[in-house]
Amino acid sequence: MGIIVRQGIFNAMFSYVGAAIGFVLTLIIYPQILTTEQYGLTRVLLSISILAVQFATLGTRSSMVKYFPYFKESKDESTFTLFFSFTHLLGYAVIIAVFYVFKDALLGYFIEESPLLSSYFDLLLPLIFFNLFFTFFTSYARVYHSTVVPSFINDIVLRVLIIALLYSYFFGWIDFQLFIYLFVGLYGIVMLALGMYLIVALRPKISFSSILPNLKIRGDIIRYSMYAFLGGITTVIIGRIDIIMLSSLTGLSDTGIYSIAFYIGAVIAIPVRALDKISFPIISDAFKSNNMEEVQTIYRKSSINQLIAGSLLYIGVCANLHNLMNILPPEYQGGEWVVVIIGFAYLFDMATGVNGAILISSMYYRYDLYINLALVIAAVTLNVLLIPMYGIIGAAIATTASIFSYNTFKYLFIRIKLGMSPFGKETLQLVVLAGSILALNFLFEPMQSLFADLILRSVIMALVFGIGVYTLKLSEDANRVINKFLNKLN
Repeated sequence: MGIIVRQGIFNAMFSYVGAAIGFVLTLIIYPQILTTEQYGLTRVLLSISILAVQFATLGTRSSMVKYFPYFKESKDESTFTLFFSFTHLLGYAVIIAVFYVFKDALLGYFIEESPLLSSYFDLLLPLIFFNLFFTFFTSYARVYHSTVVPSFINDIVLRVLIIALLYSYFFGWIDFQLFIYLFVGLYGIVMLALGMYLIVALRPKISFSSILPNLKIRGDIIRYSMYAFLGGITTVIIGRIDIIMLSSLTGLSDTGIYSIAFYIGAVIAIPVRALDKISFPIISDAFKSNNMEEVQTIYRKSSINQLIAGSLLYIGVCANLHNLMNILPPEYQGGEWVVVIIGFAYLFDMATGVNGAILISSMYYRYDLYINLALVIAAVTLNVLLIPMYGIIGAAIATTASIFSYNTFKYLFIRIKLGMSPFGKETLQLVVLAGSILALNFLFEPMQSLFADLILRSVIMALVFGIGVYTLKLSEDANRVINKFLNKLN
C-alpha cells in the first residue's frame, strides 16, 4: 500500500499537470491552429494505431504483470525480458502482414468520407511501432513498480513537444505534410527516451542462453495471454470504435469536433489512469499470496477516492461548460451534450474502482473475455445504428451505454464470485453531495467576463465540495490530505 501511495502521488501529480497542458492544447491550441478535418486526422491515426497495438501485444501486457513475480522468484528475469520482447516483435510482424494484405480494403472503408486519411495511411506502420514499444517499456517499468518516469514522459513531455510542433506549423516554418510526419516522429522520440531510461535505471541483464520460459509457465502464459488478448482487444474497440466509425460514416470534420468534446468529458478520468498504473501489479501480488483483505481494501478505497476526484472534476466541467464552449472557435461548437454524456460515463467507471484489475488478476480472468466480447458486439451495433441518426451525439450515447454495461457486469461478477463490493454508505452520500452542488450551480447567472466567471464559479464549487467531503468524512485519505494542507497553512 505504501508503494501505491508514493507512486500514486507522483503519477497523479504528473497526470494533473499533463491534463492541464492537454486541456490548453486541446481546447485552445489545436482548434486555433488546425481545421476540424486536420485535427480529426490526427485523432483517427492515433485511434487506429492504438487498436493495432492491442493486437500486436498478443495479450502480453497483462501477462507481464501477472507472471513477473514467478520469474523474479526463480531469478530468471533475463528470460522474462527476452521472451516478452520477441512476442511484441512477432505481433508487429503480424500487423505488417495484415496491413499490406488488406490495405486496399482498409482504404476503401475511409476513402469516401475521409479522403485526407488515405494520403497519410502509410504513416500508421511507424506510429504503431512507436506506440507498441512505448507500451512494452511502460509495462516493463510497471512490473518493477517504476511508473513515475513513464507518466512524466507520456503526460508532460509528449504534450510539450506537440505544442512546439503545432506552433512551428502555425508560424509557417513547416507545411501540414511535414507537420504530420513530425507528429508521428514525436512518438518515436518518447519511445526511445523511455527505453534509454529503463536501460540506465533498471540495468536489465540479458542472457541469450535462455529465451523461452520453462514449459509449464510458458503454457500458463500462452493461455492467460490468449484471454487477455481477446479481452484487451474488446476494451480498446469499445473505447475507440466511435472515433474510427465517425471518420468513415460522417467524415474527419465531425471526428475532430467529437474528439474535442470527448476529451473535455474524459478529463475526469485522469485519477483512474494515475491509480491503474500501479494498482494492477499490487493486486496481482495480493492474489498470488491469497491476501483477499488487501484486494478488498484497494477495491473500496479506489472507488471512493476516484469518485471524489471525478465528481469534483465533473462538477467543474459541467458548471463551466458554457465558458469552455465559448473558448472554442465557431466550427467546433455543438459538442456540449457529448461532454455531459461522456463525462457521466467515466464518472460511473471511476465509481466501480479497479474492477478490471481485480477480475483479470483472479482465477476468473477468463470471464473478462466473455463480458468484453458481448459488449464489443453491442458497441459496434449501437454505433452503426446511432451515428447515422444522431451523429456525434449518437456516438456518445453508444460509448456511454458500452461503458455502463461493461462496468455493471464486472461489478456484479466480482460481487457474486468474490464477495467484494466497492460501494458503501459513503458512496451514496457523495452522490447526493455532488448532485446538490451541481444543481446549486444553475442559480448563478453567467458573468460578462468569461475568465472571471470560470474562475469564480470553479472556486465556489470546489470550496463547497471540499467542505462537504471533509465534514462528512467520506474518505480517510481525502481527510488526511486536507488536514496536512490545513496544518501547513497554520
